Amino acid sequence: MSSRNLDSVNAYYDAWRSGDFSRLAFTDDFSFVGPIDRFASAADFLATCVPLSRMVQAIHIQKQFALGDDICSIYDFVTSTPAGTIATAEWITLRNGKLAQIRLFYDASELRKLMAGMNPA
Repeated sequence: MSSRNLDSVNAYYDAWRSGDFSRLAFTDDFSFVGPIDRFASAADFLATCVPLSRMVQAIHIQKQFALGDDICSIYDFVTSTPAGTIATAEWITLRNGKLAQIRLFYDASELRKLMAGMNPA
């Protein structure tokens, strides 16, 4: 695993821990796909990340794998919400050290319940 790529990915996780996403570098065609949201730009992605980062208590990396510019991280996403700890896998593609694509995988059922309670119909 390239240390530059690993540094870029771990800077992303540090941003989630701190709530400061200002040091991250994104490609112009960045995209994100997860169980709840999809974004076609870094600006739209970050508009959601900043407020959501307030619920992060910890991110415990269990394992990381790399193949070229693709890094897969398996981690526990520890939240301050009733959802608690969420087992998560994330496939991040980098281009020239910049975040190009993020694919996030987790069971979103508890977060969907929380979101429904925050936005009653």
